[in-house]
Amino acid sequence: MTGAAKQTQNLVTRRAARQLTGTAKQTQSLVKHLTVREVAAGRFQGNSVELGWGRVYGGQTMSQALDAAHRTAPGRVVHSFQAYFYRPGRTDEPMDFSVEALSDGRALACRRVTASQKGVDIFSMLCSLQSASAAPARPLEHQRPLTAPAPDDWRPEAVPTLQERMRPHEALLPTPLRKIYLNDASPFVLRQRDFTAPSETGASEPATSSYLKLAAPVGDDAALHARLLAYISDWGFISTALRPHEGISNYARGVQLATISHGVTYHRADLLRLDEDYVLVRHRSPSASQGRGFVVAEFFARDGTLLASAQQEGVVRVLMDK
Repeated sequence: MTGAAKQTQNLVTRRAARQLTGTAKQTQSLVKHLTVREVAAGRFQGNSVELGWGRVYGGQTMSQALDAAHRTAPGRVVHSFQAYFYRPGRTDEPMDFSVEALSDGRALACRRVTASQKGVDIFSMLCSLQSASAAPARPLEHQRPLTAPAPDDWRPEAVPTLQERMRPHEALLPTPLRKIYLNDASPFVLRQRDFTAPSETGASEPATSSYLKLAAPVGDDAALHARLLAYISDWGFISTALRPHEGISNYARGVQLATISHGVTYHRADLLRLDEDYVLVRHRSPSASQGRGFVVAEFFARDGTLLASAQQEGVVRVLMDK
């Protein structure tokens, strides 16, 4: 190997090492960010990060709310939640969470979590948590086989990352969003199979599929993995409802998108490990009407196990011509 080739190889190796270190730090930073502080009994507080949208990212609020709920129900892990967003959150203000214990049964517990800023409620969540030790003596299990991906259709490494997809379109991205879409040290690796470039505004099928995983290990805490899925489940969700409409996209002027409600059911929280392997998420939008779009999602493990299902309704409308 020539001296120049060795220098190039060393440069690539150092760059890869820096990226790996960066992703580990970003992943640890995300976990810390999504962990709320207890300020009084049943009351918690979390901080926000500006991601480029000018308001709090909904996945952050849901994940922090779940952390608050888990902290009041030790030994239990969320199996379902339904959240409602009243008002946009401000990233320059802390988020206050209050948790109300509605029930504490032997197997299940129910919590209501309310998020507020400066005394004004902006979000609420009703969630149910299950004790890991209270498994039924004879569990009933089934899964519709047709919903699972075919084994030969599972090729995450063959799909470019979001950053690789977006880099050729950097000039078309709003400046505040570039640090998200082009950050190689992101805590999540996203590989969208049905990628739509910012310049594309043609009509397409209202469905997408993507692979996702954490970029670095975070341990085996099932409650943490459930919270991280809630965080990333809000990414690219309601925008699926825009796909069948000619000339409309996330980046088109005057297009308004805002989450109204978001719910997740964890079918197999015990198997959910986002840092061990890719999860396939499939979005589809069966309906949009009266200024609202509706989208459902399914999250699959590599072996076809349905790990979780989700649904989201949001404001989907055009305020002005392009």
